[in-house]
Amino acid sequence: MVAKIKHAVSAARPVAVAARVSALLAVLLCAWAPAPANPETEGGTTLPDIGVDGGRVPGVSASLAIADAGAEEGDALSFTVTLDSDVPGGFAATPVFADGTATGGTDYTANTNALGFRGIAGETRSFTVATSEDEDVEDNETFTVGLTVSGTPHDVIAGKATGTIANDDSDPFLSLDSPRVQEGDSGTTKLSFTARLTDPNGRTKAGRKTITAHYEVLSEAGDTATAGQDYTATSGTISFAPGETSGAIGVSVLGDT
Repeated sequence: MVAKIKHAVSAARPVAVAARVSALLAVLLCAWAPAPANPETEGGTTLPDIGVDGGRVPGVSASLAIADAGAEEGDALSFTVTLDSDVPGGFAATPVFADGTATGGTDYTANTNALGFRGIAGETRSFTVATSEDEDVEDNETFTVGLTVSGTPHDVIAGKATGTIANDDSDPFLSLDSPRVQEGDSGTTKLSFTARLTDPNGRTKAGRKTITAHYEVLSEAGDTATAGQDYTATSGTISFAPGETSGAIGVSVLGDT
C-alpha cells in the first residue's frame, strides 16, 4: 500500500509524499500497538483496593478474640484478648460490659481501661475484672464483655466473652435448739423449737433465695416421750425468705398427772 502511494505521486513533491507516508505509518503503528498496562492488574489477578473509602480502608481486616474467664467471688477474672492479623499503625480497644445474672457495681467492677495494640498478628493483651465477696448462698452469676475499637481506619471486628463468678458459699445448714418446757397436769403446752440457718462453722447465714425444709416430729427408739401420750406428732415445712435466718417449729405437749 505504501509503494502504490509513492508511484502515484510525482517526484516534484517529495516532501508531501514523505509526510503522507509518515502519517500512514503512524496510523498503522497506532492500530497495532498493545493496550497500555492496567496498574490495577498483574498477571490477570486483580489487586486489592487500598484506597480510603469513607474513612475506612478496604482490603485490611482483622479480628479480636476474647477468651471466656471465671473466678470465685472475691477473686479477679482475667480476660485474654488476641489479634489474629496485622493492623498497620496499631489501635486501641476498650472493654464494654453488659449485665447478665451478675450486676455491675454489686457483683463485679467494670474495668474500662483501654488496651493498646501495636497491630501485630498474634499479639495478646489481658485485663482483669474485680468481683465482690459476700456470704450469700446463690447460683453462679455471669456477665458479658465486648470491645470498642478506636484509633484506626482499618476494619477490626471484636468478639465477646462471658465472665462467670462462681459461688464459694456452701449451702446452709439447718440447726435446731433443744428447748425445755414444764408439762401441765392437763391440756396442752406449746414447746417451740428454734430453727436456724448457719454455715459449716455454725455462724448465722442468710440466703438470697427462699429456702424450704421439711420437718417431722416423732418418736424414735430410745426416746422416753411417746407420741400421742406425751406430745402430738406433727410434720410440715418451714421456709426462710431471702435475708431470714431463723424460724420456729411448734410442738404440743400433752399434760398429765
